[in-house]
Formats: sequence, C-alpha cells, structure tokens
Amino acid sequence: MATGVHLGLISFANRPSFNIKNNDFKGWIVDNILKPYGQGIIRRHFENATPLVVENLLKKPGFVTYRSNGNGYYMVLCKVDDTPAVIFIDKKIQSAYQQPRMIMPFTRFTEDSFSGVTIIEGEMIRPKDPESKWIFLMDDFLVKKGINLAESTPYNYRMTMLSEFFQRKHEDGGKNEQFRYIIKKFWKMDGGGVQQAHKHATNKNLEYTCRGILACNAIGKKVLFNFDDGVVVTPQRVVKGQDTFNTAAPSNPTVSVSPRITHQTKTSSAPSVPEGGTVLNVRATDIPDVYTGTCPETGQDYQLCVPSIGVSKVLYDMFKSRNAIQYISLPCKLHEGFNKMYPVV
Repeated sequence: MATGVHLGLISFANRPSFNIKNNDFKGWIVDNILKPYGQGIIRRHFENATPLVVENLLKKPGFVTYRSNGNGYYMVLCKVDDTPAVIFIDKKIQSAYQQPRMIMPFTRFTEDSFSGVTIIEGEMIRPKDPESKWIFLMDDFLVKKGINLAESTPYNYRMTMLSEFFQRKHEDGGKNEQFRYIIKKFWKMDGGGVQQAHKHATNKNLEYTCRGILACNAIGKKVLFNFDDGVVVTPQRVVKGQDTFNTAAPSNPTVSVSPRITHQTKTSSAPSVPEGGTVLNVRATDIPDVYTGTCPETGQDYQLCVPSIGVSKVLYDMFKSRNAIQYISLPCKLHEGFNKMYPVV
C-alpha cells in the first residue's frame, strides 16, 4: 500500500474538511478500492439516450429516478492502515490533474461499518437556500462490506438495502454533521413511474434543482434523459457598459422516454463570436480561477486561462452560484502569451 498520506484543509460542502493531497495514495485508492469492484473515475457514468439505447432499455423491466445538478461522488467506507475512514471521491478528474479530488469530511458510522469496503454513489448538492446544509443525495448502493451489489443485486433491492444500512450504521452528528444524507426516490419504469419522476424533478418546491431523469434496468448502466433547457445557462448583459450578467431562467423542462429523444434546444440569444474565436461551454472547477471549456460542435475540451484580475472577477461573479455540471456559453479566443483559450468577457 502507498504510505505517507498528506492532508490539507479544504472547504467541502461549505465546511472545513481534510483534502488528500498526494497522488500516490489517491492512485492506491483507485486501484485497490474502486477498480476491483468495477468502479472507476471516468467522464461519463451513464449512457446518452440514443434511439438504440432506449429501445434496448425498454425490453426489460427497470426503474427510473432523477438526476440533480449536484456533483457526482463515491462515498467510500474503508480502513486505511487499520483506521476507519470515510472518503468522498470525485467522479471526474479536473484538467491538468492526474487523480480525482478525495475528501475526508466529518461524518460518523458504527465501527462494524468498516469491516469491508463499502461504496455508495451519489451527488453532492448545494441547496437553493444558502443557509441550508448541503445534501449528499444517494442514488445507488454499489458495494456493501466487500460484496459487489452492482453486479448481483437488482436496483430496487440495492436501494432498500441502502436505506436499512443507513438506519443501522450512520450515527447522526447533529449540529456537527457536515451535510445531510438523503436517499433518492425511485419508481418502476412504466408510464406512471416516468411521470412521477418527472413531476418530482420539476417540482418548484424541491430544495435543489434537477437536470433530467435516469432510467436503468434491474442491473445495468443508467441512461440519462436531459431536460431541454435544464442546465443551459446563457449570460445576458443587463446594464450597458458594465460587466454585470443575468442568467436566462430555463423554460419548463420536458423529457421524452422513447426512441424519439428530446434534444437540448439552443437559446435564441447566442453570444457574439470574436474574430478568430469560438463559443465554448465554460464550466467552473473546484479550484479558484481554473475553468474548462467544451466546444459544442466537436466536443473538444480546453483548459482555459484567466489573463487578468478583471476577467477573474467577472468569471467569479458569473459562476459563484453554479456547480461543476452547469455551464455558460461564452465567446473565447486564443491568448498568444499563454497559448491557451480564454473567455472574452
């Protein structure tokens, strides 16, 4: 095993947490805890809803739930050098980094919870109310004490086992608890179930926002059906001559669970393209002044540079209420000094 775990302090779910810093130990976690159970760090953990995928999906009984706008994490319960540890592992790797972010927050489970590796999949969510605690929204029980449930146990049974596990093993820390745990609801994948999932995800009284619904067979990879405009945020200047932006509110989202797929629609007010530049879908990362951009036409990814304090301030104001899934379409061009693309704001 890799030794010499280096920890630093970081803000996670708006509270101080320990951040695992050394790549050797992170690599050991990925190779010895995630990969043996068929889990890994990849860009996409679900399939796009193409006609063929949907056709195959509907051949077998399945279940449907919803996908929030939170960031995907594995929650791992394990022992490190015989010491119980709860590690939240980011399901993506930021540009220019070799390993995913790994966080050790304040949370408590019974001693016997660590008798074997346990992996729970979910999304870390910042609620609409800034005064509320963040939420870890759990949507799958992948591994329980060394038993690979994802390969052997139907989804509905896994979710029932997850509920029982939390009732028995999680020790509520009260006010000291860093965030709240919520288990996702799910329904049978029929007409009524799909409508229930859609109704839940689009409920204006829900304390967080959703980007679509997820469907899956009893055992298998999940399929994502995005809402039309659920996560597209387009900046609109509201004060002439000032770098102040407002975001266009998405229309009432719709979703289609059939071979006839609802695609994301383009907004009417596209940003102007500078000479020699292009429009990229820009996302913030967990690191200050580090942004990524994706070309909507080719899918090519870019690590963007922030060439000035003025640009840094404008981008911070634009993204301070957004998460890593939401993007803003921005005009970008190549910076000759840094030889990287940068947002023209």
